[in-house]
Amino acid sequence: MRKILSFIVTCYLGVLLYFQSSTWGLAAGVDVSNIYDRGTGVLPFSLITAVLYFLYLCTAFLGYQQRNPSVYFNLRPYFLGFVFLFFVFVFFGVVIGEPYQKVITTRGLIPVVNMYLLMLVLLKIISTPNKLEKLTDLIVFCALTRGIWGLIRWAFLGGDPANIYATSQKIAVRLTFFDINDSLIATIGVFLAAWYLLYQKPGLTASRKLFYYLTIGIGLAVVLLSYRRTAWGGLVLAGSWLVWLQPLRKRLQVGLIIGLIGTLALPVLIAERFANLKGSGGHGGLLYDITSKKGDIATSEGRFSELNLAWHYISESPFTGVMPWGGIGLGGTHDFVHSGLVHLWLKGGIFALVLFCLILWNYVLFTRKVRREIPAQDRGLAEAAFAGLLFSMPNILFGTPFIEFRTTQLLGVLLILPYIVYGIKAVIAEPKRSPFALKSPSSMTKSMSNAA
Repeated sequence: MRKILSFIVTCYLGVLLYFQSSTWGLAAGVDVSNIYDRGTGVLPFSLITAVLYFLYLCTAFLGYQQRNPSVYFNLRPYFLGFVFLFFVFVFFGVVIGEPYQKVITTRGLIPVVNMYLLMLVLLKIISTPNKLEKLTDLIVFCALTRGIWGLIRWAFLGGDPANIYATSQKIAVRLTFFDINDSLIATIGVFLAAWYLLYQKPGLTASRKLFYYLTIGIGLAVVLLSYRRTAWGGLVLAGSWLVWLQPLRKRLQVGLIIGLIGTLALPVLIAERFANLKGSGGHGGLLYDITSKKGDIATSEGRFSELNLAWHYISESPFTGVMPWGGIGLGGTHDFVHSGLVHLWLKGGIFALVLFCLILWNYVLFTRKVRREIPAQDRGLAEAAFAGLLFSMPNILFGTPFIEFRTTQLLGVLLILPYIVYGIKAVIAEPKRSPFALKSPSSMTKSMSNAA
């Protein structure tokens, strides 16, 4: 049964890594199927969400029956608090007569709950070094092959059909992928490949080195040719983190290489992306949609006008916001904003925002623990996950991550990977301990230091 579940989880992750979700910017008459919406016309949620619930119920049952050992998971209390908050809203919404479909809308809080469920599934399924190795290879393989397809489509097939820059802003640019998640996956693949080349992963053959170099080249091209500001900013953050983690001598070498790539590529791409920008009153540039014609920050036009409007609703009800089924604007029809943190506050009140910020803060604290206690050659996937979170921060701050199923699910993968790596490496360091005994953080630290 566990092998079957592992196979289903692998397929589930493959779908997340391969199939894009963004259809924003499609030209009139162009129809692109979104696998993440399939089934919503019949079921109260999509088919892929139903698969997630099935996996969670199965792994929860098997975990109880087999008494799987727990790893140090310091995010659990905050996620449980978020789940409790969500069900309080569900109960209140049903009581006041809101339609059930609106109460559990994906424009509300349920994507974060679904994210937590996937984290629990992966915590149970990825439980051995072999499975961790296979997961790493899957991520790099998907990043490479998906990237190859994106570049072929960009070079010969007109690029991603979801191209808001061409259809709305009339800019003659082709994109590899508009979906920010494809750039995220490419960045993680680049980070992992670079990490294993830098730290000479044991058994690294010449063909495997070529595989990693190819992953780096294709991954960088995918991100740069996406023409997304959030992707470029995220790549800079992830690349800076890779440089910072190196010893001083390597830090200079890697920093020089990354700086050279950025210096040569970004100015050309930025000029091409924004030189002919239209539809913004003639004022182009990198911040065209958040500044006024005078060049200052605009709150009455562009993207910040949306956030300014959301703030008026938040200030009226800071503890509950407009609730998951609510909206802003005329008739409350606008049900999301371009800021993940503001969106959580708008839909779940201050408690939703605080709980998510605590999740991020405790995640950062735990990654520091992993960095201190696990050798560099063994923590590549954990560091890649943290780099992925850094990449995602511009999208979390200024994008719409919490209304997108694929985005929140991949964010859950990033959040859980350091805990999986730490749990597996701790078991290796202490093989004689009973697998049914729970370990405290202090005992795990002591055992790993003794093993070293």
